[in-house]
Amino acid sequence: MSAGTTVSVCEVNPVLIRDTCETVMGTVGLTDTERVRLGCLLVEQVRVLVPKVAMGKQVLSGEWLRTAQHVLDGTGPILMRSKTGSVSAVHDLAVQCRALLTLYEHCESVTEPTAGDDTEGARS
Repeated sequence: MSAGTTVSVCEVNPVLIRDTCETVMGTVGLTDTERVRLGCLLVEQVRVLVPKVAMGKQVLSGEWLRTAQHVLDGTGPILMRSKTGSVSAVHDLAVQCRALLTLYEHCESVTEPTAGDDTEGARS
């Protein structure tokens, strides 16, 4: 991801999330400016993901549903801590964003009709 990358966030951007998380979690010694910029990208993506996961969890059950609720419940405090811009706060935000992305993608896969399936909605 280039230092000058600017992204307008309206929808979930899995590539942006993965690239940003890999950079945050895999790079030692990010500059303060770079860490703040990456943190802002993650905050924007979290704000897009949270309502989508909250709506999507309706198709989940069992451990997936419990996990979704746990991740959603923990997102507010992590967003609050991310305002500090500390290394650990931005790292935690990256972990949370990846968890939300995984849940979002799972919800999407559960609701996609299978090939040759004439019905829409959740698969059992």
